[in-house]
Amino acid sequence: MLKMLSFKLLLVAVALCFFEGDAKSGERNEGSLARRRRCLNGNPPRRLKRRDRRVMSQLEAPSGGESVCGGLYPRLSCCSRTDSQGWLHVETKIFSVINNTECVKLLEEIQCAHCSPHAQNLFHSPERGEATEREIALPLLCKDYCKEFYYTCRGHIPGFLLTTVDEFCFYYARKDGGLCFPDFPRKQVRGPASNYLDQMEEYDKVEELSRKHKHNCFCLQEVVSGLRQPIGALHSGDGSLRLFILEKEGYVKIFTPEGEIVKEPFLDIHKLVQSGIKGGDEERLLSLAFHPNYKKNGKVVNTRKNPHQVDMRTAREMDGLSDFTGSVLRLEVDTDMCNVPYSIPRSNPHFNSTNQPPEVFAHGLHNPGRCAVDRHPTDVNINLTILCSDSNGKNRSSARILQIIKGKDYESEPSLLEFKPFSNGPLVGGFVYRGCQSERLYGSYVFGDRNGNFLTLQQSPVTKQWQEKPLCLGSSGSCRGFFSGHILGFGEDELGEVYILSSSKSMTQPHNGKLYKIFDPKRPLVPEECRITIQPAQTLTSECSRLCRNGYCTPTGKCCCNQGWEGDFCRIAKCEPVCRHGGVCVRPNKCLCKKGYLGPQCEQVDRNIRRVTRAGILDQIIDMTSYLLDLTSYIV
Repeated sequence: MLKMLSFKLLLVAVALCFFEGDAKSGERNEGSLARRRRCLNGNPPRRLKRRDRRVMSQLEAPSGGESVCGGLYPRLSCCSRTDSQGWLHVETKIFSVINNTECVKLLEEIQCAHCSPHAQNLFHSPERGEATEREIALPLLCKDYCKEFYYTCRGHIPGFLLTTVDEFCFYYARKDGGLCFPDFPRKQVRGPASNYLDQMEEYDKVEELSRKHKHNCFCLQEVVSGLRQPIGALHSGDGSLRLFILEKEGYVKIFTPEGEIVKEPFLDIHKLVQSGIKGGDEERLLSLAFHPNYKKNGKVVNTRKNPHQVDMRTAREMDGLSDFTGSVLRLEVDTDMCNVPYSIPRSNPHFNSTNQPPEVFAHGLHNPGRCAVDRHPTDVNINLTILCSDSNGKNRSSARILQIIKGKDYESEPSLLEFKPFSNGPLVGGFVYRGCQSERLYGSYVFGDRNGNFLTLQQSPVTKQWQEKPLCLGSSGSCRGFFSGHILGFGEDELGEVYILSSSKSMTQPHNGKLYKIFDPKRPLVPEECRITIQPAQTLTSECSRLCRNGYCTPTGKCCCNQGWEGDFCRIAKCEPVCRHGGVCVRPNKCLCKKGYLGPQCEQVDRNIRRVTRAGILDQIIDMTSYLLDLTSYIV
């Protein structure tokens, strides 16, 4: 009995020690929390006197209303009446360009985090590094508050909030459930509650709309990385399903159906174009076009030995003397003429005009960008829809999408769509989606602006009117990937799938360009009905491509001779004056002389050679054999 009693007393003593230790630990935690209260300058917060609270409540905020910070931190604060005016106007430049009142109010409220007793922890958390000079200094936000700030201010702050909500809150929201802003008592259990965000019904509506919207989003698949300012991607139409990626520096690379980049570039003209890494200029390599019958005639001309490279010897330069500024041109590239690279279609609106160049199909554009030709004809006459992006001449800050029609003057012609791009980003023209994988996107014109905002235009089959819709791209959570950087261009492959070319915002890393492919996450990446047989890339086998060695082939198969050559397939060299004394012209103005003669036209007798009047038959055979061997070496 005594043993049992002593054991119970021991348990009571241990329990008392435990509760006492826990109480002391709580006191230590509370004390450590107080010790962790630090302002941005490292000093502890100060208690505001009644006079300080009255002065701060009367301060005017940048939007014109009263300062809210005095009400959020009425007792303990890191702000005083001497420094409050300074931090209230830190983002004056941003406030001046924002026309969204709710966003301004949110920014005013977030600036109050400078007054928080925990300002040092909110702004200098070990969860993230220091903000760069170009970023807005934000405290660690609570997750629900972060989402509300994103949806309210997205698109209203120039150069900011260009990512998805998940990416933005991954960096700016608290992930461990610790201290976050707002760090003052909330009015509701869930959601952001403050002077401006206590309407939870509206907040729930935004979240519900966002959830519904995500179900209809498309995804992006990163296909290629490590590119240098990619500005275009196109196919050759030869059945090989190769994608030709244009880099502004002057290279064209081939992306194969097997997912590899061919080591040697298809085209290399980097020495002919200007160098540099500026992303916004309009110089250097900008575009490339393949002949519709490229598989047979090789225009853009490729080599006879390698179908993955262009033969630069066949390059011909356009005259460049005509003024085609602000125009859409229409050319006939199937021509037999050797002296001009193209002819003028007789149906061009200015075919016989003396006022306009005959190449002009439509004019009146101001700063046209990419033009897309829908591969599907609009009617039985095989008329094609042509859509071009252009700046608005009357309002330089806005842009427009034009549907190009023969002979129209777009100085006065109404545009298909006119709008002001998000965040002052220039418009980037795209393509009409005619692929197989994303059925919901079929027939939509996909385009965007340089800052990463995507849009679509869809034509109603009944009214024929075009309707603008935002193109929703899923976040990293739903798509296992996301878009980042600036839009440099769009691309289209042989199957009609649309691609996006981007470059990082940082210009210090030149090889940061990427190629993305748009796909519908509701369908397989390559549905069974979308599979086709890939035809391997082949060398040219036409008679002209095999035999025309000293010239170039026209799209119709005629061999046009280079200067100094003539005859069938340009095999006969021309020498002017002609070769004398039995000499043979083996190169333009290059004679191969018989033994005993020399000079440019073999007009001189070689006096150093003893001439035998009665040479033997064997010596003559040897001389003739040597001459024929030399002649054969030139011909071969």
